[in-house]
Order: sequence, then C-alpha cells, then structure tokens
Amino acid sequence: MNIVFFGVVISLPVPTSCLFLPNTPQYNPTPPPLTTILENMLPSSINTKSHFSKGPISFRAGTALALAKCLKKYKSVLRV
Repeated sequence: MNIVFFGVVISLPVPTSCLFLPNTPQYNPTPPPLTTILENMLPSSINTKSHFSKGPISFRAGTALALAKCLKKYKSVLRV
C-alpha cells in the first residue's frame, strides 16, 4: 500500500452524515457497525509490527506519520 495515499485517505474528514439523522442534530439510532468505525480510524493494514520494525527508515517514518494521522482522526471522531 502506498503510504502517501493511505495518509491522504485517513486525513479525510469524519463523515458525520452517517452518525446523525438527516436534517436534525439527533444521533442516528442505528450507527455504523463498530468494526467499520474502527477500521476507518485505524486500518488493520497499518497495525502490524512489521511496518515499524522492518524496511527502510523512510518507510518506517512514513508509517509513523500515518499512525499519527490515525490518532488525529480518532480525536476528531471523539469530538463528534
């Protein structure tokens, strides 16, 4: 997976339209499944030890930056 593309996708804004009822500030009683939410914040493809311990330093640095973006996304989801 291209780490730059991964970072761009993770940096997309939180799709709040699926969390609220249309045209109201009320939460949707049937939100997306928890696994879907988690996979969109911290994809399992980056959650492996090999991404941090193997490969060239530039790749590991890119992976660390992508993980930082995942954590920022998590923070923005908590604010919703």
